[in-house]
Amino acid sequence: MHALGRKPTARVIGKEVVTADATVAIRLALTRGERVVRIRRVRLADGIPLSFDETYLPLEIGKKIITNNLKIEPIFRFLNANTMFR
Repeated sequence: MHALGRKPTARVIGKEVVTADATVAIRLALTRGERVVRIRRVRLADGIPLSFDETYLPLEIGKKIITNNLKIEPIFRFLNANTMFR
């Protein structure tokens, strides 16, 4: 969005701990029913909604991510922070 001259933001719909269904468990290499963090957001460009994101993260990682400002910063920026997972 920045490259297009637009301001990217997100509207956080929900951040919650849920149990992993079969699909989420397989994708995250977890056991079905294990607790995970689900983050739901509407992604915007210049205040105009463009997409809906639903992200699932393992509980320990997700608990660290949801303490950040997810309205402005992309989740992947926090996931890529080398110091976060050392």
